[in-house]
Amino acid sequence: MSMQSIPRDRAPAVLLEQFYPIHYKAGMRVEDTLRSSQRISRQQAIILWLVHSAGDDNGNRMSRKAVEAALTDWYAITSSAVSKAVRGLARPPLSLVRLREHPSSGREKELVLTADGQAFVRDMVANGTALTRWFLSRLDSLDVDRCIYIYYRCCEVFEELEAAGDQPLPPIDRSRPLTLPKVDPADGPRLQLEVFFPIHYKAGMVVETSLLAGGALDRQQAIILWLIRSIGEDGRVLRRKDIETTMTDWYEITSSALSQALRAMAREPLRLLTIEESPESGREKRVRLTRRGERFVEAMFASGEALCARIIERLTDEEVDMIIHIFRRTSEIFDAFPGPFRTAD
Repeated sequence: MSMQSIPRDRAPAVLLEQFYPIHYKAGMRVEDTLRSSQRISRQQAIILWLVHSAGDDNGNRMSRKAVEAALTDWYAITSSAVSKAVRGLARPPLSLVRLREHPSSGREKELVLTADGQAFVRDMVANGTALTRWFLSRLDSLDVDRCIYIYYRCCEVFEELEAAGDQPLPPIDRSRPLTLPKVDPADGPRLQLEVFFPIHYKAGMVVETSLLAGGALDRQQAIILWLIRSIGEDGRVLRRKDIETTMTDWYEITSSALSQALRAMAREPLRLLTIEESPESGREKRVRLTRRGERFVEAMFASGEALCARIIERLTDEEVDMIIHIFRRTSEIFDAFPGPFRTAD
């Protein structure tokens, strides 16, 4: 499929527009698939995947400190919540990991997969591979090569930015010709599965954090404002029902938790929105940005676009077109998601 050329000055805004659907629409579905069953929570699935993908001894053990560092960096989760998730994995009826002293330090603990844990991880991989095989089958061969290349390139860019911190990076040759590696069809599903998780967490969470206005909002509130701006009427008004439908599809959130998040943004000190009756039905509610909310959302999106501009600076012209093309195709494909995949159940 041919790619649309995106002017570089518009690319940060277009990229930001695509990140949330990739982060939630695709990322959460990958995450659900890797859970392999409803027996484990999202956090527990992440722990098992971390041990498998980044652990020692061929992905069978990992220090508890490394697990906690990744989870608290990626996820809105406390150290005590990590401990609770680990204990749940270690105890019956799961018994998927065991905790022991780290061989290099008696003060450190490490997680070791049990035999049941190793079998569970094999099921995770089988289910995740079924998902990525389905996903790649919806792309033509050229887009498969583009997809795997640009997802890995995106991860590289985020690692470069993380390492640089606030320091500027040397400019790149934007017109540098790209030789696109050819992906062996037998390797494609595995390669795509390995990159989906870091895109969802390492990249997606960084973009999401850039929208949190320095901690003034939580992640759920940021999503609500993003939805109003992105799909609302004039970017200011959206039916509560539409917010709830999208949020419960993307995120583990109850109707009462959504109401609490909305009320918090309607009250002091935020006063970012109002909740009003719909003119079509007194039983329907609409959520409208206040003037203060409109200014807040503009600043929020400016922060996100500034981060996306740093990403764009690290990409060639062809890579800019490619990342937006592939993100759009990914979003379109996951609109028809038939899963979660449970081939290993």
